[in-house]
Amino acid sequence: IGCRGCQSGGGGEAMAAYQSLLQEYRRMPTVTRAYTTACVLTTAAVQLEFITPFQLYFNPDLIVKKYQVWRLLTNFLFFGPLGFSFLFNMIFLYRYCRMLEEGSFRGRTADFLLMFIFGGFLMTLFGIFASLFFLGQAFTIMLVYIWSRRNPFVRMNFFGLLNFQAPFLPWVLMGFSLLLGNSVIVDLLGIAVGHIYYFLEDVFPNQPGGVKLLVTPGFLKAIFDVAEEDPNYNVLPEDQPGGFNWGQGQRLGPE
Repeated sequence: IGCRGCQSGGGGEAMAAYQSLLQEYRRMPTVTRAYTTACVLTTAAVQLEFITPFQLYFNPDLIVKKYQVWRLLTNFLFFGPLGFSFLFNMIFLYRYCRMLEEGSFRGRTADFLLMFIFGGFLMTLFGIFASLFFLGQAFTIMLVYIWSRRNPFVRMNFFGLLNFQAPFLPWVLMGFSLLLGNSVIVDLLGIAVGHIYYFLEDVFPNQPGGVKLLVTPGFLKAIFDVAEEDPNYNVLPEDQPGGFNWGQGQRLGPE
């Protein structure tokens, strides 16, 4: 009886955890939920050998000559095999994509999508000349860069070792990537595209004689900018140190 009770209790806890996770997933904003889900499912499909990375990577010749246009999208969805690097990228993608969508883009889903389209278009152009095969990490760095520039006074703590202001976060991540032996070209691409967007959207329009060059099409606004269903929804706080409680000392990075 005791064992049955333990099993029943364990099953109840597992079900409660599942329900909590499902509820949190449903509460994610639309674009963040769609993108992170696509990334996880793509990686799972590769891991289960339903597809291979060779069917996903960015290849201009195959796109133009073989009409494999899906590669324009799938190269942003694959972050490598399951492991530390994948987990690290997913955490940053989820957190900073969500904080942007719930923060400075709250109620402006169409503008958020335009940022996705603009960033993806520029990265694709640069990817042609730099011979890059997967651009998901660069896209994540772009999101981090834009968030960091829009929250310049947030204090960050990286693994309990470094304390710095938010605008330095993309550069710290690039240094961390370099220490892991990875190429920093992808990180630099994300920073460059993020800066171009930030300049065109936040800096240039506020200059004397400046104009807003990135104008969201009306059809996107008509489709995506709908009234909020839950005005009392608690968004992820952008003003907390590091943007997320990673544990003792508000550390930035997985334990």
